[in-house]
Amino acid sequence: MPSYLKPVPTPAATAGKGALTAKTRKLPPNSTMIVGIGASAGGLEAFKSFFAHMPADGELAFVLVQHLAPDHNSLLAELIGRSTTMPVL
Repeated sequence: MPSYLKPVPTPAATAGKGALTAKTRKLPPNSTMIVGIGASAGGLEAFKSFFAHMPADGELAFVLVQHLAPDHNSLLAELIGRSTTMPVL
């Protein structure tokens, strides 16, 4: 099996003792279309609303870009992951 089709552990699977019971996520197939979405630092609510209404089984992959100060640590993946059942990395 090519490495890009192997399951990817969820953050929960890599953090702590419950690793064996955590579900794994698969990377998207090669035919997946990639959609880029950008927002300013205030765009978090728009991102969350968008993903709350997107089906998790679609054939789209999303790349999010958020304008933040260079010294600001982003929590975007964690915050978006709470709004969707899609794999978020």
